[in-house]
Amino acid sequence: MSYDIDFAKEIRGRDNESYMGVIVGIVAKENPLIISIYNGEGLFTGDNLYICKSVTEYHIPFSLSCPDGQVTGTITHEGVKTGERVACIATEDNQKLFVIDKLV
Repeated sequence: MSYDIDFAKEIRGRDNESYMGVIVGIVAKENPLIISIYNGEGLFTGDNLYICKSVTEYHIPFSLSCPDGQVTGTITHEGVKTGERVACIATEDNQKLFVIDKLV
């Protein structure tokens, strides 16, 4: 190869940041939610997070009819807790995270 092609490849490689893609994060704090990646080297919170419903706490009211009467109640889905691992996907510029779900 000629020097100009090698030089162009070197510049292109330098300018293109590597994409993180799918990554495992740790919940550093619940409220406000802070996600830590790479053993605390990166912290994401607030506008830098896109949160899926499966990560949040929410309540579902229900009502059932049975022969003895009606039963009502609420089902509670727990959100993530400090120290738990979560599946995340980085945006193309690695500046924001989609927090997808809790890992077991």
